[in-house]
Amino acid sequence: MNEYPRTPIYTPTPTPTPTPTPSPSATSLKKATITVTGGTYSYDGSPKSATVTTDPAGLSVSVKYAGGSSAPVNSGTYGVVATITAKDYEATEASGTIVINKINPILKWNTPAKIKKGTPVSSKQLNATANVKGTFTYTVDSGAVLAVGTYDAVADFAPEDAVNYNTARTQTVIEVVQGARSIVVTFSLGSAKIPASVLANIRANAALPGEKVIVYGYVQPSNSLSADKKLSQQRADALAAQILNLVPSANVVAIGKGRTTNALCVSANNKCAVVEFTGK
Repeated sequence: MNEYPRTPIYTPTPTPTPTPTPSPSATSLKKATITVTGGTYSYDGSPKSATVTTDPAGLSVSVKYAGGSSAPVNSGTYGVVATITAKDYEATEASGTIVINKINPILKWNTPAKIKKGTPVSSKQLNATANVKGTFTYTVDSGAVLAVGTYDAVADFAPEDAVNYNTARTQTVIEVVQGARSIVVTFSLGSAKIPASVLANIRANAALPGEKVIVYGYVQPSNSLSADKKLSQQRADALAAQILNLVPSANVVAIGKGRTTNALCVSANNKCAVVEFTGK
């Protein structure tokens, strides 16, 4: 049997797996910290920014306000997030909060001039103003005819910009007075009391407390000027006393005018008294 030479079996030596070398860029990042300081503000129409600082100081960062890049202007609550953007630095993002509160509008409502009884309420009385656009709602209706007296009037304001301004309220006083007026009454001094019909006429035009009332007495001319003067004063005094009984706080002045050709007394044959309510 022939023998042949054996061929040696080659077994390669395993190549060792190299150990990974860290990337130079990863190992060179430096640690930094970010601090975000928010704040609470009142709306004034200008942007409100957070204060962002870094350690080391002065590193560049990206700041987002509720996801946007612009600092907020309108009222509301805004989350602030700051992220490091400086080259060769890494830092955990930081957060804070910006709060912008609504503000109150400035309202003004001067006390209006007194209005006479029978005069409808109008824009002369309902004239409150605000420093911003909006709508006033009054507790006294325009066109209302108010009785004599004093009224507490309220105006509620709804701003057009309800995002940044609160609703507000202001108030004033509307006063309605009788106003100046004259009435003619006739009566005889021979009776103990002024006739009920005369008092009813006075009561229908009753004086307000503190209102000045002037009573002028007149008589038909006689042969004695002094007698006419005396009688006219008696007429005025009698009527003034009755008015004071009706309105004790009225400021009543009685004046005897004597003989008269006053047009208001012509129909009464110069036997009359003229009562002037001057208004408050």
